[in-house]
Amino acid sequence: MLKNKKFVAFTQVQGFMMGVMFAYIASSPFIFQNSYGLLPLAYSLCFGVNALSLMQGGSRYRQVQTKATSPKGIDMWYVLMTYLCFPVIVLLTIKEYNHE
Repeated sequence: MLKNKKFVAFTQVQGFMMGVMFAYIASSPFIFQNSYGLLPLAYSLCFGVNALSLMQGGSRYRQVQTKATSPKGIDMWYVLMTYLCFPVIVLLTIKEYNHE
């Protein structure tokens, strides 16, 4: 199996993704509660909404991927997701400036 370069590459990517996920799970309580001042209940709601959003996003991406076979359709999906991230970045930036 290790001679199959494609298998090794996919396995390494999957291992890296799992490492990032566990790093997020382990560090997010500290970051959200200590740095942003969230209460434990607010953090748990934020974490739960994030988990549901990840599942919904994966489901929606699969639907878009099967319907949009053209690169233009997939590119529009990436543009939409990028623009949806901007409000989160702005809110976190405002919160950080108010925190100082």
